[in-house]
Amino acid sequence: MRGSATNNDGRGETLTSPTVGAQADVLTRAYEHAGLSPAAVCYVELHGTGTPVGDPVEAAALGEAIGRRRPVGRPLAVGSIKTNIGHLSGAGGIAGFIKTVLALKHRLLPASLNFETPNPRIPLDELNLQVQRKLGPWPGDPAPDEPLVAGVSSFGMGGSNCHVVLSDWRPEPADERTGGRTRTDPSVVPWIVSGRSEQALRGQARRLARCVEGAGDMDVVDVGWSLVSSRSCFGHRAVVMGAGRGELAEGLSGLAERGGGPGVVSGSVVDGDMGVVFSGQGAQRVGMGEGLSGFGAFAAALDEVLGVFDEVAGGVAADIELSEDLQEVFGVGGDFSARLREVMSGGIDGLTGTGWAQPRCSRSRWLRGVCWVRGMCVPRWWRGILWASWWRPMWRVCGRCGTRLGWCWRVGG
Repeated sequence: MRGSATNNDGRGETLTSPTVGAQADVLTRAYEHAGLSPAAVCYVELHGTGTPVGDPVEAAALGEAIGRRRPVGRPLAVGSIKTNIGHLSGAGGIAGFIKTVLALKHRLLPASLNFETPNPRIPLDELNLQVQRKLGPWPGDPAPDEPLVAGVSSFGMGGSNCHVVLSDWRPEPADERTGGRTRTDPSVVPWIVSGRSEQALRGQARRLARCVEGAGDMDVVDVGWSLVSSRSCFGHRAVVMGAGRGELAEGLSGLAERGGGPGVVSGSVVDGDMGVVFSGQGAQRVGMGEGLSGFGAFAAALDEVLGVFDEVAGGVAADIELSEDLQEVFGVGGDFSARLREVMSGGIDGLTGTGWAQPRCSRSRWLRGVCWVRGMCVPRWWRGILWASWWRPMWRVCGRCGTRLGWCWRVGG
């Protein structure tokens, strides 16, 4: 599922009368949510009411939002499962969803049965639409590795409109998920569990412990990721930490039976504002940022920020009149970012010096997205640096990097 959208027809002629504008809007917003151009859609599973009013409205909305955005001669394929199994009332939408998922899986489009003559109020050619009349390949006969995109529409009698965007699913190779970098497994892995009450928290730990005992091969890092990314986080929480499966299972058992134990930290949510403390220099360690580079999003942002450092380094060095010797040390004018990467990985012993350590720590904080906070608790001098960074120029990465480099080289160069 790539995206979806819902809305309501609002003020139609009657309670049950659909409108072209509302249906075109829900289509447009669904593809915006999916991050896809409507022109990428190959097939749409229609709601297909079969009524004199509903079908022309649905077709007109599809033509406006999708059909007319496609190249001439490449009409949008449409169909409806109601021609195959009838109208299932409340289950009609999910039936069309299942049909489309299976069509993506098998890379074949089922026929919409008994279609001979279109409704005279539906100008298919003008709307750039085409009814799928027989079982066959997707439009354009795509190659086996070419991605497919489809939409599924479902409308309610009271005016509710829903459109879901689907595409075929292909697991990404490990090197693509990590941006070509080898994943570095942490020495200690946290597993996070939660519940609405203390009893529910212990019950969740007990169920997870049983799952661990009965499972075969298990990647403890993947389990930790799934626990934090795909589970609801309730008010009573615990973190079980361990170096491997055995320690994690032991911690879960202790949490389930005694409410805690070695490697277990637990607590409950309390009301209050959020505060962020910028630890500054001294909390860093070699490889701290390099480990995060195994994540594609962090790696891409890191490349962007390091590129900006290279852009501004020469100007900053001139502004503060940095000596030629220090410019050579820091690689100004050529390979500053490359040397900063070496500091990150431990190739250059620079974490104890402000000239290297502060840009490196500042860059990591930027990438972690903590340049805006609520109820911020920071020292007065650090707050001034933040404000200077934000306003030179407002919210731009190059202003942030330039301000940080100038301050670090003046203080610790």
